[in-house]
Amino acid sequence: MTAIHPLNNGKLQSNVNAASYTITNVVTPSSDQDVATKGYVDSKGFVARGDATGLDFDVGDFSNDGDYHDFDFSGIVDTGAKAVVVFLSIEDDASTEYFSVRQKGNTGHYPRYICYLEANLRSSLTWTIPLDVDGKAEYRIRSGATLGTLDVMVIGWFM
Repeated sequence: MTAIHPLNNGKLQSNVNAASYTITNVVTPSSDQDVATKGYVDSKGFVARGDATGLDFDVGDFSNDGDYHDFDFSGIVDTGAKAVVVFLSIEDDASTEYFSVRQKGNTGHYPRYICYLEANLRSSLTWTIPLDVDGKAEYRIRSGATLGTLDVMVIGWFM
């Protein structure tokens, strides 16, 4: 099955290598459904970042005190972006850890994205995170967590 991947300017792809952040098996739309799906995504104001030169955030960029902190995308996304699409890779040697993200300004825990970790199992995810007017969200890591890997790369955003 193919899917639109914003890192490849809306072309269809069937595989992303999580270790090297590269796209393989890139194809052009081949069916009416593929073309219609690409047209829908393009009409919603998606901005593909293009070739990223590396990670935007890694484990050293995050605080692990159990409180919510700014997750600032303002230096990456265009002014006025409504949401950011990120590739996230996370791993730890304990199964009690978590990483969660919510829209900045929300006071409750829901709606939010959350990743609970299994020991020694890397999770690779793509999340669409709503942003406030300043291009920020909020994240939280369990207090005292010592994550081995937390890599985040922006792949595009919605205007």
